[in-house]
Amino acid sequence: MFYCIDFESTGAANGQEPLEFAWVSLSIDGKFENHREIGFEDVKGGRELSFNETYPHLRDAWPLIEKNLHNQVLVGHNVSYDHALLVKTFPAFKSAGLIDTLTLYRQLYDKQIDDYSLSSLMSIFQLGDKIDQLVCNDHFEPHRAMYDSYACGLLLQRLLQDETTRSIFFHEEKQGELF
Repeated sequence: MFYCIDFESTGAANGQEPLEFAWVSLSIDGKFENHREIGFEDVKGGRELSFNETYPHLRDAWPLIEKNLHNQVLVGHNVSYDHALLVKTFPAFKSAGLIDTLTLYRQLYDKQIDDYSLSSLMSIFQLGDKIDQLVCNDHFEPHRAMYDSYACGLLLQRLLQDETTRSIFFHEEKQGELF
C-alpha cells in the first residue's frame, strides 16, 4: 500500500505552520482505497479553512497518524517537505520508504517537460477528467491537501499501470514485492 500525502501550510513567511493535511491510500495494483483530511485550528497567519475533522495542532493528530501512516510507504510531490513536517512534529515517526513523484517525473522525462509542478503534470498527462471524478469535499481544488494528495496518487497510478515504469517499484524476481 502507498500513502499519497500532502500538507498545506502558512508558508515560510509565517513559519511553515501546517494548515491542513491529507492522505490517500493506493493499493500496489493502483486502486484508490480510502482517504483522510484533517485541519488545524491554532495556526497564526493562515487561511481561513473549514474541515469536518479538526485538531488544535498537528501534534494532537499523532494517534491518527501513527495508526495510519507510521511504517508505511509515503508518496508526495516533493515528499521531503511533507515528511520533514511529520518528523519535526513527531521525532519517533518512521516511514517504510519515500517516493517523490516530482523527482521520478524529472528523471523519467528530463528536458522533455518545462514545468514539473503538480498542476502542469496533471495537464500534460490529461488527468483532469480522472481527478474530476474523485471530488470528495466542497473544497476539492488545486493547492488543497486532499486534491493534491489525489493528484499525486494519479501520477503514481499512471506509473504503476504502465509496464515500462512499473518495474521501478517492484523486484522483478519477487513479483508484487515493493522495492
